[in-house]
Amino acid sequence: MTARQLVFNWATGDDLVAQSIEIIKANQPADCYHGAFSGGKDSILLRSLTERAGARVRWYYANTTIDPPELLYFIRRHYHDVVWVKPRFGNFFRRVATKATLPTRRCRWCCAEYKEMASPKGATVLTGIRAEESPARARRGVVATNRHHRTGLIVNPVLHWDSETLWDYLDGESIATPSLYREGFHRLGCVGCPLSSRISKRQQFERWPRYRDRWRGAVKAVWGKRSGSIQRDGRPWFGDAYFDHWEDMWSWYVNNRSLPLPKAGGLF
Repeated sequence: MTARQLVFNWATGDDLVAQSIEIIKANQPADCYHGAFSGGKDSILLRSLTERAGARVRWYYANTTIDPPELLYFIRRHYHDVVWVKPRFGNFFRRVATKATLPTRRCRWCCAEYKEMASPKGATVLTGIRAEESPARARRGVVATNRHHRTGLIVNPVLHWDSETLWDYLDGESIATPSLYREGFHRLGCVGCPLSSRISKRQQFERWPRYRDRWRGAVKAVWGKRSGSIQRDGRPWFGDAYFDHWEDMWSWYVNNRSLPLPKAGGLF
């Protein structure tokens, strides 16, 4: 049996489509789902499955202000009913300058402020996350308590879909996807995301140099506000402890390098 036959053979009762639809139906809230829609392949798959399930969903796109322009165009063109959620803290780069703190792999405050808090308290949120994307996502359950609000649920109906089967489904159903996938981008989202690999960042910044310049300017702005300051624990600011200049910090950040050894006396 081929992957495509597996996807479309409803008689088996254990294929991914049927399982996902069962999950969606079983967790339908009394009113409607809060659908997290990013415009990428995973949320497009999720939306198609909810339509098959006949689920009641209101779809929302959290505008991070640093998503690819082509992605925004795609959402506006193909998904007119999606509600755009304005970021509470405004433009991302202005927020970095105000906080004087860069988001990092270990401290991704950007996701908390620009994506995850877009859902209201008590909502049952539908997401398109998949275990294949990261070990952290693989540890999540199909249904879990919303760790941000504690009063709602997160439902992940496509958690166990792999990329091959996902694309089999989207291509088999002739469902439109953003043009960036055909340009070689495998994952779409925030340009310059701290979780992006060095190669991905390079690809993104070559495609959108304006974002590269804004990220570089953000690093410079943080350095200008924090350099020479002392942290609450009495230690020098992180940047001063490891780098001599903001451009050194930028090189570390954009290239996903390991931290250098702290400067003499940098960490007391």
